[in-house]
Amino acid sequence: MPVGGVAAAGSITFLPAVRTWFRNVLPWAGIAAGAEIIAGAGIAWFQYLRSPSLRLGAGYPDFVIYSALGHQLREHGFGGIYDLGLQRHFQEQLTGSPTGVLPYISPPYLAPLWWPFGWLDLKSGYIVWTAITMVLLAGSVALLLTATTLDRRLKWALGLLALAWVPTLVTVLQGQTTGLVLLGVAAAAVFWVAGREIEAGGATFLALVRPHMVLGLPALYLVRSRARALPILAETALVICLFTLPLVGIDNWHAYLQLVLPWLVHGQTLATVAFEQARYSLRGLLDAAGLPNLAVLVILAAVALLVLVSWLRGAPRRELDVAIAVTASVVLSPHQNLHDLVLLVVPLLIVAAGDWRRQELAWATVAVCYLGVEASLFNPFFAQLGMLVLLAYLCAERIWARPPQLA
Repeated sequence: MPVGGVAAAGSITFLPAVRTWFRNVLPWAGIAAGAEIIAGAGIAWFQYLRSPSLRLGAGYPDFVIYSALGHQLREHGFGGIYDLGLQRHFQEQLTGSPTGVLPYISPPYLAPLWWPFGWLDLKSGYIVWTAITMVLLAGSVALLLTATTLDRRLKWALGLLALAWVPTLVTVLQGQTTGLVLLGVAAAAVFWVAGREIEAGGATFLALVRPHMVLGLPALYLVRSRARALPILAETALVICLFTLPLVGIDNWHAYLQLVLPWLVHGQTLATVAFEQARYSLRGLLDAAGLPNLAVLVILAAVALLVLVSWLRGAPRRELDVAIAVTASVVLSPHQNLHDLVLLVVPLLIVAAGDWRRQELAWATVAVCYLGVEASLFNPFFAQLGMLVLLAYLCAERIWARPPQLA
């Protein structure tokens, strides 16, 4: 055999061996890296709790919003939930220092959740809520991985890396509500892939804690399940809103819409919201590039059209449909912060656990998005790039997916 033929035969033999080695080694590397990061973050978090106050740099964790609202509800009742003057008063009362108000922008029906925290001081309430958040995050990841057929080592690796991801850690540190949202999105994704559309619609209501972050899911239901998931989502939302209406009142709903609608439609027009919170969205990237507003809207509409085309073309693939919905929700959201990117855990685990036409490309996409979000600590551009790569891969895979009987 010629020398070139020997080299080619050697490479053919070598490549499967390399792939086998990577499949054996990488799960253990993922387990070790994830466990080390979580352990280090846990130690740092306990050190943070030992400090006299919960001060984070120049400010405080976002949980101040919810703790202050709890104290406001306890002392002032449910009137004026969205009164920025009242919010500032109780936030300054909790922290003991004058600070710019961090506005409460969650829907009114969620306000009763924070009433019990009015009976706890800031640090005690923070500890309770972050413990609940840890359970929500871990439960969401476990729910997603339980629905896969991956081997146990790979599940542990992916689960630990998901929990060690920067957005997950920031969600806990800030005491944010994204753990609730992730649980709703994860449950909706699992139900949707299993063909249980009614349960998917009901679970999605939990994600409406941050409605602007999950708009892709109702859009998916409108396109693919108008008679099942979408009506259940609407009915669940209506029942909860009506159930809490005697407590929160019509005036709070009116104030809520006045507060958030202009900001969601026109971008960063709410002076009390930190401007940098748009940097993790496509809209933030386009605004930073200095494009006129009309061009920004055209580009966003083009991305939304790509998502719609991917859903309508060819035979449905449920795991791709819901992964696209969640990713598009994050990419097209008008406002988000680093902790909101934890929702990308859902499409990332779907891609990591799936069987695709080009498996190496799928894993490369997961790595680019995961590491891009990690690198956003230095520059948010990397997170935007990673999200766009993920969305492009999912849409391409969906558009060119073959019918199941021909696959």
